[in-house]
Amino acid sequence: MALQVPERASDTRLNLYIAVNGFLYYDQVAFQQQNELRTTRFGTQVAYFRRVGDRYDHVFGAHFDFSEDMVGHPAFHAQFKSQYEMFPIVMENLGVTGEAKNCLTNVLASARVPSAQLDVFSLMLHIFADRLIWRDSNEEEKGAFSALLSLSSSVQGAGHHFPRFRNGVVQDCMSSRHWYPT
Repeated sequence: MALQVPERASDTRLNLYIAVNGFLYYDQVAFQQQNELRTTRFGTQVAYFRRVGDRYDHVFGAHFDFSEDMVGHPAFHAQFKSQYEMFPIVMENLGVTGEAKNCLTNVLASARVPSAQLDVFSLMLHIFADRLIWRDSNEEEKGAFSALLSLSSSVQGAGHHFPRFRNGVVQDCMSSRHWYPT
């Protein structure tokens, strides 16, 4: 999927093109027996392209996932790296033509930065919050965002998989609904 959004919510120019790709798996037994959505696995890739004239500069890229038992790996983490190869998603989904320039050729891609669970839905909430909502948003916009936050509360993050996270609070706060005021 791809989105065209402003660089800042207060800006009227829609000069950022964001490609999103990923997967999200839920516990089938928990859904069938308890009607609960519990995340079991996820992986998310995102690429930001800024329009500069007729060119699209790749200015941010990352992937987000988790490692249950890998020594030295943060449970939930981000790796910042070029996702330049995602530009065709922008072209196909948004009808964009033109050339892309990879501005992330020297980014250290091996650093795993601890993060919260940033599955595809959490990433979309982040993009909406970061690019579309701000202090001067009207009540309808704020209400729509609050409704999305509320909807996201029906999904349990993947923290329940980790024995070291089984203290209740941590299991529930790994997903995006806790990041934003309502």
